[in-house]
Amino acid sequence: MMQDMESAQLSNRLKLYMIQSDKFKTDLIGIYIKRRLTKEEAGLNALLSRLLIRGTKTFDTTKKLNIHLESCYGMILVSDVVKYGDHHILQLKLQFPDAKHILDKNIFEDALEILHEILFHPLVKEGCFNQAFFDQEKKHLIDEINSRVNDKMSYSIERCIECMYEDEDYETYVYGDIKNIESITNEILYAHYLKVISESQVDVSVMGDLTFETVKKGVVEKLYFDDFSVMSNAFETHLIKQTKVIHEEFNVKQGKLVLGYDTQILNTDPLYEASVLAYHIMGGGPNSQLFKLLREDKSLCYYVFSKSDKFKGCMFIGVGIDSENYDLVLDLIDKTVKNLCAGKVSEEELRLAKEAMVTSIRSLSDYPNSFINFFYTEILDQPLSYEFSIEKMIEAYQNVTVEDLIAVYQNLILDTVYFINGGAK
Repeated sequence: MMQDMESAQLSNRLKLYMIQSDKFKTDLIGIYIKRRLTKEEAGLNALLSRLLIRGTKTFDTTKKLNIHLESCYGMILVSDVVKYGDHHILQLKLQFPDAKHILDKNIFEDALEILHEILFHPLVKEGCFNQAFFDQEKKHLIDEINSRVNDKMSYSIERCIECMYEDEDYETYVYGDIKNIESITNEILYAHYLKVISESQVDVSVMGDLTFETVKKGVVEKLYFDDFSVMSNAFETHLIKQTKVIHEEFNVKQGKLVLGYDTQILNTDPLYEASVLAYHIMGGGPNSQLFKLLREDKSLCYYVFSKSDKFKGCMFIGVGIDSENYDLVLDLIDKTVKNLCAGKVSEEELRLAKEAMVTSIRSLSDYPNSFINFFYTEILDQPLSYEFSIEKMIEAYQNVTVEDLIAVYQNLILDTVYFINGGAK
């Protein structure tokens, strides 16, 4: 079962969070290196996250590193970058069997040693990463960014964000842009690595059947980040001037419409839980008003969904439509929002949204990786004294009223309308 969280400030830029749990046969360590999202750094961070797990001083080939992980009872190592509001976070996670299920009772210490090696002793020679690995990962990253256009649904959301936050750092794609990545040299990336290691704020989250003192002692010994200078995390404020309307032409059969709303409701806002339920009722599933109206009643859309970023205060409605129905669908969405602002939302809709949210939250605790990701988004930007509790979280959702929902809807400001105009035969 899941136990209460414990936390500690280990240095002025290192925090430790621990969730004691005997629910799983595996333990999980997550290292989150926090950077400020910028156009200049995004590609560097993305490329660095991939280079770090290609090899180390001790394991000087990817094959050797993977063989070592496999020999440690099949440890699973992943590294990536994520975008949470104006945060750009390098995350490194290592999953391994809990000691009570295997012969190696020092498996936690072994895991920390591997992470120490990856972070502090990467494969470097004369101020550069392995050149072959650098070239491969740079090419793979550029190819991945080029291929994002192939998934038009996800691409349309990203393009709406880019248009909505034009000339702001939040417009930056999570993996950066190709022009900047092409200019990155091996020397530049290594210099960036030194900067990241020496000045970033770092959160370490551990979940497993371990004592807090054991975890704290191990992290201090192997994952300690000294009290050097800490980078500033001052974030931008988004200003709305007037609603933008952007149409782009693609040779596709299905049009993709995305509406970007500014909400001003962040994860620390008293209306946050109400906002999650409000977006769900608006367009978050088969019971949502837009799904019933646009798909079931009018047969005007192929899909409809809502997506939000609780660290930025924005929400997006995505709809797949035939291009000739653009004006009609836009008008129906506008009328739906106005009706919601006027209070046309029922207790039954709220009840169903609460049930869906509670089920979703409880199901997360069945999967270690999903749970630790969810946990981290809950404690990010919160004070160290913040008390993480699934039951209190569920209680907060259960306490949301219809009046709270209406207050959320009345906060919505339509910022950007983005449309991929389809019509290919």
